Amino acid sequence: MNRFNGVVKLHVVGGYSKFNWFILPWLIVLSSFAINLIISGFLNNGKDLYTGGMVSIFFYMLVAVMVAVNTTFPFALGFNIRRTDYFLGTSLVVGLICLGDAALLWLLSIIENNLTDYWWAGLHFFHLPYLNDGNLAVQFGVYFLAMLHFCFLAFVVISVFRRFGAFGLYSIFGAVGAVFSILTLLATQLNWWGAIFNWLGQQSAFGLCLWLTPLTILYALAAFLLLRRSTV
Repeated sequence: MNRFNGVVKLHVVGGYSKFNWFILPWLIVLSSFAINLIISGFLNNGKDLYTGGMVSIFFYMLVAVMVAVNTTFPFALGFNIRRTDYFLGTSLVVGLICLGDAALLWLLSIIENNLTDYWWAGLHFFHLPYLNDGNLAVQFGVYFLAMLHFCFLAFVVISVFRRFGAFGLYSIFGAVGAVFSILTLLATQLNWWGAIFNWLGQQSAFGLCLWLTPLTILYALAAFLLLRRSTV
């Protein structure tokens, strides 16, 4: 238990600090929000402005997880922390951060849609069509599941790097690219695109996030197995 707690403290106090986890991503998002609010209020001639600036926090978390694991994993092993404890502690930190960020995005979307009439400027930044369809619980689920998927995708990518090095990572990326190229060719040759886009059009944002959840679980399992066999 002490080693497990040590991993949690390692992330939020040590190698990857509270600033990087909790402050910097929101500085990025709110800076984008401020710029878009100015544009919407003064330069958009009264028209509604739809922007994807909120997505920056999802991409930030993808990068943040990779940097955090790459920075803290060798340090943790140097203090004789078990790989299992490191994985569980890191997963807990990532999960709680995703939960907190999702909750803040959800609250801001409610404020934007229900309390400020899109910031009194027609700015759709946190509350967007399709993404925020459904009741409030469904909307929160979209934020949380999507962010969790991004974070554990990053977790498995950096775990591949820790296990196989840069050459192994590039090789796997190449193999994944080749598989997608083959599937794209098959879809074109067999006229699957119409059925694929029709299916996607029938799915809600929450439905797509539910489809991503098994992938998130697979990412977590793969990251665990890779870290167990990785070297410093």
